[in-house]
Order: sequence, then structure tokens, then C-alpha cells
Amino acid sequence: MGRRGIKTIEMPSVPEPSGAEVSLLAAEINPDTETLDLHGMDKIEAEHAVELFIDRAFTAHTYAVRIVHGVGSGALRDMVRRILDKHPLVEKWRPAPQPYTAGTVHVALVKRK
Repeated sequence: MGRRGIKTIEMPSVPEPSGAEVSLLAAEINPDTETLDLHGMDKIEAEHAVELFIDRAFTAHTYAVRIVHGVGSGALRDMVRRILDKHPLVEKWRPAPQPYTAGTVHVALVKRK
């Protein structure tokens, strides 16, 4: 017990977010983040567009990007995740967790030159 009968409790420590996590969050909320919208594309067109988008972001020194694929059947979502997992220029990625984008948008950090 602390002073005047007030019980002191220990708060659990919360880890500091990494620089990459902060950058991903900034990419989610910044309206100026470079964005690729895959709506209206078939899977082959979308796959080519994502690959080209990441390559161009790297060349243009763009660190954070957003890829919008929508809900649909999940085929484009799965394809985007597969590319982001394996692309050599992608440093880190995650689905955007904001309520209005959950499951329909991914953000990624592109490696720096």
C-alpha cells in the first residue's frame, strides 16, 4: 500500500515500436503514400502491376507504398501477400489494420538503395 491507503500497481512494460513499424503506420495514414489500386484488374494484370510498382518505388527512392486490392474472392489478396513475401526489394509488409481498410489494403516498406 502506498500513501493514504492507495494501492500501487505495477504496469506491464510496452515495447517501443520499431522504426519499420512506425513507418508502416505512417504509410497507412498518410494520404500521400504512393498507392497502387488493383480494382478492375485480373490476376495476371495485377501480378505484373504489383511487381512493376515495387520495382519503380525502389528506383524512385519511395520507401513506403500502399496496395489496394479490395475484398472480392481473396485471389488478389493472396497474390499480393505472396509477392510481398518473396519480392527481394520488400523489407517488411502487413495488412493495413484500420477498420475501413482491414483486409483490403496492404502496406509495404521497400528497401533503400
